[in-house]
Amino acid sequence: MAAGENAGRYEPDHGQGCPPKLDIPRMPSLLSVLPLLFLGLLAALPARSAEPLRFHYPDSGAPPWLYLAPGAGQPSGVVADLLARVARESGRELRFEFQPREAAGPAVRSGSVDGAMFFSVTRPAPKGVAVSAPLQRMQSVLVTPRATPLGYAKPAQLAFRRLCTLTDEVYPPLALLEMGGKLAQRKAKTEQAQLLMLRNDDCVAAVLNGPMYRWLAARYHWDDLRAEKVPLLEEELVLGFAAGEAAFAEKVNATVEKMQKSGELGRLVQKHLPAM
Repeated sequence: MAAGENAGRYEPDHGQGCPPKLDIPRMPSLLSVLPLLFLGLLAALPARSAEPLRFHYPDSGAPPWLYLAPGAGQPSGVVADLLARVARESGRELRFEFQPREAAGPAVRSGSVDGAMFFSVTRPAPKGVAVSAPLQRMQSVLVTPRATPLGYAKPAQLAFRRLCTLTDEVYPPLALLEMGGKLAQRKAKTEQAQLLMLRNDDCVAAVLNGPMYRWLAARYHWDDLRAEKVPLLEEELVLGFAAGEAAFAEKVNATVEKMQKSGELGRLVQKHLPAM
């Protein structure tokens, strides 16, 4: 074999000479592996949950839509059940913020809460608030002592009569009487206070949301009261949401539409509305 043919080739010498030189693959450094380990740990972490939905709860309640049942730590009611369902399907936690009822509009507009209940006539949503489709159409009624009904037919009959009304609500059918100084009102902060004033003869009648009166009268067994058959006005219950909650409002509308078609919404209202 010519000299130089074995150049660069290792030939074993069977125990003679120096040991062979092994070709060991080079391991990556720790610094080059750390970024991969970090990415793997991030992938293993659970996804960050969505922000909780903060909903305004009027401090005095608004049964049967929102109320605190005896012994219950969380609000109950038609709206509470609806919101819990949509929040659960959206992967969000539902939180209620207890605030004065008159703070509902300002709280939604300022962003301190994400949503609140509104009534289309007596307590409408302010501008800039995304309003849901109506959940319920209801009538406000004139409540009187059972022994002394008014036989209400038109607002003019209420001239110079003492009425128990809510501090923060407006009643368009009574506006002309009020402007003419012909409406004597006894303002109350809550519906329950209205009915207590009526039962104490502080007024001759009280103006209440129909379903709310029905709930309170059944809850406290006020059988000495009655609602006049002719409604004073008609309005709708809606939910108002902050501008950043437009997607959630759409989900509420889709759920309400589905529940209305199936009859589930009507059954939910009856669940929270005592029989009378």
